[in-house]
Amino acid sequence: MKRLFIVLFGLLLAGVFANQALAEGSYDPGGGYIEVCKAPSAVLTGDFQFTVQDSWGTQTEQITISPTQVSCTAPIKVVPGTVTVTETGALSGIAADGSPGALTTSYLSASWTSVGQFGPGPSGTGFSTDGHITVPAGGPDSTVTVTYTNDPVYGVLEVCKDIVSGSGLSGTWQFAITGGNGFTDTETVAIGACSKPVMVPAGNVKVQETGDLAENVTEIDAVYPGGDSAVVSSNTDTATAVVGVNPGDASNQTRVHFTNDSVRLKLCKWVPADTPTGPYTFTLAASGAPGPNTVTSPITLTAGSHYHPNCTMLGPFRAGTRVDIQENVFPGTKVGSIDVSPLTNLGGGTTVVSGSLSLADRTVSVILGSGETDVSYGNVNADPGTLKICKDAVGTLPVSSFNYTLTPVAPTTGDPITVTGVPVGNCVVVSTDLPFDSTWTVTEAAVTGVAVSDITALPLNVELWCNGVVTATSQLTLTNKNTSAGSANVTISEGGVVTEVHFINSAAGTSPTADSSTSSGSTGSSGTSGSSSSGVATSAETSIPVSVQIPAVLSVSSSTSAISGSTKATVSTATAAKLLKLQSQLKALKASEHKLVLKRSAEKTAAVRKSLMHQIVVLQGKEKMLAASIKLLK
Repeated sequence: MKRLFIVLFGLLLAGVFANQALAEGSYDPGGGYIEVCKAPSAVLTGDFQFTVQDSWGTQTEQITISPTQVSCTAPIKVVPGTVTVTETGALSGIAADGSPGALTTSYLSASWTSVGQFGPGPSGTGFSTDGHITVPAGGPDSTVTVTYTNDPVYGVLEVCKDIVSGSGLSGTWQFAITGGNGFTDTETVAIGACSKPVMVPAGNVKVQETGDLAENVTEIDAVYPGGDSAVVSSNTDTATAVVGVNPGDASNQTRVHFTNDSVRLKLCKWVPADTPTGPYTFTLAASGAPGPNTVTSPITLTAGSHYHPNCTMLGPFRAGTRVDIQENVFPGTKVGSIDVSPLTNLGGGTTVVSGSLSLADRTVSVILGSGETDVSYGNVNADPGTLKICKDAVGTLPVSSFNYTLTPVAPTTGDPITVTGVPVGNCVVVSTDLPFDSTWTVTEAAVTGVAVSDITALPLNVELWCNGVVTATSQLTLTNKNTSAGSANVTISEGGVVTEVHFINSAAGTSPTADSSTSSGSTGSSGTSGSSSSGVATSAETSIPVSVQIPAVLSVSSSTSAISGSTKATVSTATAAKLLKLQSQLKALKASEHKLVLKRSAEKTAAVRKSLMHQIVVLQGKEKMLAASIKLLK
C-alpha cells in the first residue's frame, strides 16, 4: 500500500511537471502537425482568428487575409488524433458600444477543405471542422492542411427621421452608417421619411446622426420585421445607436427611427449693485440648416443681479444653429463678462465659435446644442473719458479762435455742451467726465472766409481697459464726418485714454501744401485730464499748443534757422537752439503727464487719485508756460 502511494505521488508530480513544461512551451505533444490557411478574397479585409483544439488543449492562431494568394500559419504541433479547427471570426466587426475591431462571424459565411500526406481529406461548411479532421503521427511530413474560404453576408437597414410634435423642425438630417469589414455609408433623410434600403454587413451596425454637431435627439428605436427590438445600445446625447441586422433582403430589414426635438437659447443680463440696470439692448442673428433657424432681434433686457439675472428664452431652433450676439452700447458701462454654458456640445464640438468672444466688442457667437444653451452678459461701470478739441490751421486765418457745440447722439443722453474760444494751434479739454462709449456730434461754428478742410481723431478706434490692458474695439472714434457742415460724431474712449478731435481749417481758397504743417494730434492716451465741463468750456481749460504752431523741424545753418510750420521765419542760431531745447522739455512734460493720467485711471483710492490730479494740473501749468515761451521766440 505504501508503495502504491509512492507510485501515485510520483505520477502526480510527473503530471505537475509535465503541465508546467507544457505551459512553458517545451512539451512535445507527440509528432502530429496541422496548418490553417485562408483562401484569398477581393472583398474581405483584415485579420481572422482560429482555434486549434486537440486532446492536449486549445491554441489560438491569427491570419491576415490576402486579396490574391492563400495565407497560412506555420505548421502547428498537435497530439495525433482528432483535431478540431474553428474559425472564431474577423477582427473587423462593430462592438456593442460602437467601437470598431470587434471579433465577429456575423457578416461571414465559411466553408473548409483539408488535405493530408496522401491527398484530399474531409471538407464541410460552417466555421468548425467538428472533429472531422484526424492528424496522424509522423512529423512535419504528415501535416494536415485545413483551408477556410469566407464570403461576406449582407442584410438591409433603413434609417427614418421623426420629430416631436410642435417642435417646428424641418429640413433634412444626415446619418453615418458603419458596419463590419470597414463598411461606411452616409444617408440624408427628410422629416417623416426613411432612407432607401441600405445593404450593410450583417451583425452589429452603428448609426449616428451627424448633420449637426449636437442634435437634440430625444429617442432612438430599432426593430426587426417581427417587431422585436433590434437595439444593441443607444445614446441620445451623442445621437448614436448600435443595432442588429439579420442576413437577408429587404423583407428581413432592420428599421431605425431617430426622433428629434428643437432646442432653446437663454439670454441673461446682470449688473453689480452700483451699475445701471438698463434696459440693455442686444442684436442677434442666426444661421444654419433649415428648421427653424431665425431669431428675434433686437432683444431688450433690464439687468438683474449676478445671482438672479434677468433672462429671456429664445427659440425654437434646430440644434446646430449658430447665433451671433452683440450687446449694443450703453454709455458709461462696459461688458465685464460673457459666460456660456455648456462650453462644449455633445459630440465634441465647442459651443463658443472660435474668436467670436470679445468683451471689448461685446460679442459672442454660439452653436446651439442639445436642450438649452445659456449666454449671460455682465456689465460694470466704465471710467469716464476725456475729450479734447484741437484747432489746426493751414495758412493765415481771419480769426484767432473758434467755437464748438457738442450734442449727444442716442443712446447718449445729456445736455449739449458749448465750447468757446479754442485758439488756433491749441487744444481745449472739453471734459474729463464724459461717459465711456458716449457719442457726441461736434460742430464747429461757421466763420466767414474759413473752410473746414478735414476732421481727424485719435485714437482711431474707441479704446477701453480690458483685464488691465488698454484694448482697441472695432468701433471707430470718428464717424459721420461732414467737412462742409464742419461736424463729426466722436465716441469717447475710457478714462486714461484721451479722445482728441482735430478740426483743420484753411482760409478760403487755401489748401494744404507739402510745406504747410497740419497736426496729426497727440496719441489717444497722451492728452491731459482736467475739470469736468457740462456747460461752457472757458479759456482756463486751454491746454498746450499743437504741432502746427510749434516748430517741428529746425534746420540750423551757421547764421540762421528755417522753421517749418504754418509760419516761416528766420531766427538766430542761438534762438533756434533755445527753441529746440524748449520743444524737448515740452515733450518730456507730455510724457510725464501721460504716465500720471494712466496711474490716475488705474488707481482705486480716491485720495491718491486726487493727489495725482493735482500733479497733472501742475504739469499742465508748466506746459502752458513753455508754450507761451515758444510763441515769443517765434
